[in-house]
Amino acid sequence: MAKKIKNLQLWGLIFIASSAAGWYGYYLPRADSFMIHWLIMLVAGCVIYGYKNNILFKMFGNKSVPIILSDIIISAACWLIPKIELPRGLSIVIMIVAVVIIQSIILWRYTLPKININKNG
Repeated sequence: MAKKIKNLQLWGLIFIASSAAGWYGYYLPRADSFMIHWLIMLVAGCVIYGYKNNILFKMFGNKSVPIILSDIIISAACWLIPKIELPRGLSIVIMIVAVVIIQSIILWRYTLPKININKNG
């Protein structure tokens, strides 16, 4: 179950961060860009996160709420950090690095230990 949670977390983050990076890096700067694939990636990431959070809620009940809220905050950060005006797309790079580090800390320090305690106890 822990491997499934890790994979869902990884793919959800990849889709959401990639959609934000593509939206701000490719779609907005160009008038002739195609936007539907960035939106599809965003929806896919949200669905994956929703599925993962549903599994966590079934496992832990209300104790999973902080983890679920962290996913919502990180998803919002993916779309807010690139709005910072920095040269040469630096805000997009900062967003990707920041959300990967924060999400990894949450996964390894909070989510996986809870799963292992639940499995053993």
